[in-house]
Amino acid sequence: MILDQATIAIRVLTAFIEYRKAKVASLTIYELSATTRISKLQLQPVLSALVTAKLLGFTKNPRSEQTRYQLAGGA
Repeated sequence: MILDQATIAIRVLTAFIEYRKAKVASLTIYELSATTRISKLQLQPVLSALVTAKLLGFTKNPRSEQTRYQLAGGA
């Protein structure tokens, strides 16, 4: 199923809020894909847009080359 980017963004932000309640600070794109049941291909442009909009932050692990995303600021 192809979802529009606004719907994907809402699902991503909702997943972060739910994980934050469980004291999980950051998620990889693989974890987000499994949680939201949205493909990594569909998630990537939305994650980039959310980072650009400063709703999400990210850190890159140099050993695994995995990017971990987290809610920005006090959101």
